[in-house]
Amino acid sequence: MTRRHKHGISNYGRWKKTYAETPIFDYSRKADEDARNRIRDHIVSKLGATDVEFYTTFEEVCELHEKAGIFCDQVMEFLNLKMSFPEPPWGLNEMEQLIPQLMKIYMLAMGLPDLEYMEDMKYEEDDSIPHRPISFVDEYEYYWTVFDPYCKYAETDEEPKKEIEPCKGMLTDDLADISTELSQGVEAYRAGLVCEAIFQWRFGLLSHYGNHITSALRAMTSAWEYETQHRDREMRDYWNPDEDSIIVGDKQ
Repeated sequence: MTRRHKHGISNYGRWKKTYAETPIFDYSRKADEDARNRIRDHIVSKLGATDVEFYTTFEEVCELHEKAGIFCDQVMEFLNLKMSFPEPPWGLNEMEQLIPQLMKIYMLAMGLPDLEYMEDMKYEEDDSIPHRPISFVDEYEYYWTVFDPYCKYAETDEEPKKEIEPCKGMLTDDLADISTELSQGVEAYRAGLVCEAIFQWRFGLLSHYGNHITSALRAMTSAWEYETQHRDREMRDYWNPDEDSIIVGDKQ
């Protein structure tokens, strides 16, 4: 009787890390075949299976690695951007640079696949990932937000929807949590645990850091829109289109 053992993308990532001699980032077709053979040999000898069926192709795994690599590069661009800023507290100038970075991260995270949770995936902390203290000027540090706009999380069969109540958000807390969770995924990725990294990034998007990104974006874009409109209005007040000159007081 044939005992088949199926392996999908997530499990395959774990076994490849453990049993393939070639580095996980050296993802050639030969490396892929080597990994599958070693996985097959282990499962047949240790689990008593007579055959192993892989239902992820080489091309699918390559696509997974490509998405993880692109996302990791974007995260590092965001982390390095913060390192390039002057000493905090930060203001509107830093917000203008953070806004597009956070938008890109959210967009790319939405395109990551949902992978199953894998236990006992150990890896060391990576001290090369940049970290620094974060704070914003008092004018922008705190903002009002609504945690659950549609009251979806508060609604149960026994308890109807409650009235929406605003709560206070903090940009420093948002950026710190976003940075920490994204960095953990980078550590897993650099350790060769590509599926673990994708799981962390995707799960965090839906459960925690994704909320911090959208809340921070709402606050920062609001500040940027207000200040930009106010600045443009001041410029219009001092602009004389007939004379093509800027009016300062009574002088031109």
